[in-house]
Amino acid sequence: MRSKLAWCVSALVVLGAAGCSVESGAGDEDADVQADALQSADNQRADTALETLLVKYFSQGDDYLKNASNDGSPAGYWIFAQTFDAVLDGVERTHGAHFGGLVGRSIAPRMRAAGREASSTTRRG
Repeated sequence: MRSKLAWCVSALVVLGAAGCSVESGAGDEDADVQADALQSADNQRADTALETLLVKYFSQGDDYLKNASNDGSPAGYWIFAQTFDAVLDGVERTHGAHFGGLVGRSIAPRMRAAGREASSTTRRG
């Protein structure tokens, strides 16, 4: 059974992907305006969903995501990785205006540390 947090992260990834690639093939000015409005609305929904996820589950004290069970335990690696992807989508979508500080301050150092741990475990085996 998927946790609430896993579902939220999956929804963010889908919203982020949808918000980043609206194209107008008609070449018509009205179609371009409509496509821009749709993309703007999609981007706003994706940003709101990401902000909600981070406010509810990101622990600034631990610089990590909390588990959805609210027992204070950290979220699993893949939940964190999917959230990291959603945050990167948010940085790209907003051209660095939002979420960028979180990547440099909290998320990227955690990902580097996790990569070193995985790398050292693989070399031993």
